[in-house]
Amino acid sequence: MGVKVFWEEMTDLISEKLLFLNYQATNNTENTLTGLEFEIDYTVKGDCLLSWSHKLKLHANYAYLDSDTNNLFEHSLYARHMVAFYSIFNLVDDYHMTLAYYGNRAITGEAYDG
Repeated sequence: MGVKVFWEEMTDLISEKLLFLNYQATNNTENTLTGLEFEIDYTVKGDCLLSWSHKLKLHANYAYLDSDTNNLFEHSLYARHMVAFYSIFNLVDDYHMTLAYYGNRAITGEAYDG
């Protein structure tokens, strides 16, 4: 289990959308990211369940991110709320089966669930 609180300040970022024929970038963008991330990992114990269950690992995480920037393009790269879940089942030797879900509130104005 882990909790992370962070604050990151970035300066001199590229300010414009870069075009193939008009490549004149300036570094006028600033961005400050603040947030909180929480994650937990759990390996299912086989003592109380089926004998194969000790091969199952579960993971979940949630992140909150606040982006304070002076550039619309930079602001559209971050979602405020993100969540992910995944499970890994060890079959035999080096073969694994994985099931995962990732979702966020909105990046570039659209929510994503996958």
